[in-house]
Amino acid sequence: MNAVLEYQPLVTRIVPYSAAYRDQVLELARMMLDESPTYHDAEINVAKLVANFNATIAAPNDAYLGLAVRGAAVIGFMFAVISETFFNTSREVYDQGWYVTPEQRGGRAAIMLVNDLERWGQEQGVYKFNLSQSSAVDINRTMKLMAHLGYRVTGYNAIKET
Repeated sequence: MNAVLEYQPLVTRIVPYSAAYRDQVLELARMMLDESPTYHDAEINVAKLVANFNATIAAPNDAYLGLAVRGAAVIGFMFAVISETFFNTSREVYDQGWYVTPEQRGGRAAIMLVNDLERWGQEQGVYKFNLSQSSAVDINRTMKLMAHLGYRVTGYNAIKET
């Protein structure tokens, strides 16, 4: 075997989604739901997830899926879209899924994903980023991370099942 292909440095890097990572990202999505008190019993729709993944390839100026990769393993992801606001045509970035495996939390992966998302958004001419958390996992820790990254709390998430 080629020694270059065998060696995978254990350095975390952010890469764009490609189909080669499909199964690993699907597994992380399952892990995210399983861990979440809010969504642990939600059914995962693989076709919808894959369509979202593929949208980042088909329309890379409108949808983002960055992967935190360490060695050959995907250890985290950030999925976001650009959308106009409700009240005008101002374009903003909205995350729809952000996850880092529990054993990698506290490292650089989450910060690297946010930094790469911001870089991508700015390349699209967008300078307002809306990050939220509805999974109910480590809410206070996530809020501290967001403050560390310069974000301020502007609202909240509330859920009710009827």
